[in-house]
Amino acid sequence: MPAHVFGLRTVTVKVVSVKRRYGNRSLSSTSATIYVFDSKTGSPLARIEGDNLTAIRTAGSSALATDFLALKAADTLGIIGTGKQAQAHVAAILDVRNVSRVLVYSRSKAHRAAFVRSISKSTSVPVSAATIVEEVARNSDILVLATSSPVPLFKIMIPLKERAITKAHIMAELGELLLGPKHHKERKK
Repeated sequence: MPAHVFGLRTVTVKVVSVKRRYGNRSLSSTSATIYVFDSKTGSPLARIEGDNLTAIRTAGSSALATDFLALKAADTLGIIGTGKQAQAHVAAILDVRNVSRVLVYSRSKAHRAAFVRSISKSTSVPVSAATIVEEVARNSDILVLATSSPVPLFKIMIPLKERAITKAHIMAELGELLLGPKHHKERKK
């Protein structure tokens, strides 16, 4: 993922590795490294471990979407997953919404308990664990899927199948919405 801002003297590349855990749940399924180079000479300036930065950036994007799209009265934040992404999302979304409760699910009971303890130390918002994923989906006003699960956790496409919403309802991507109506085109049906 290369990046360069005209006028700055650096060019940056983020390299991400995604791997299967092969049964070792203690290893992260992704890792990222960020390389910074002088844009004029090509000389390396920095190599930065990117996992935490990636979690913060991803959570920031979700918080921006939440601030822009979620109901102001959203009361419960649901988190599916308990890793770095999940932890970063709680902090970021609590910055943009005054939720009164965080509800979390992980397949691992131990991970759920550790997440509740960790997040409870950093916020005054009550945090509790759900024993089934559907409980989080049903009881959350804001839902974050911070998991690398290779299988669907629940039937999220039901509204499309039941025609409660159609593809025509999807008008733009987040960046287009933030720029305003004149910057996004009506999507093809």
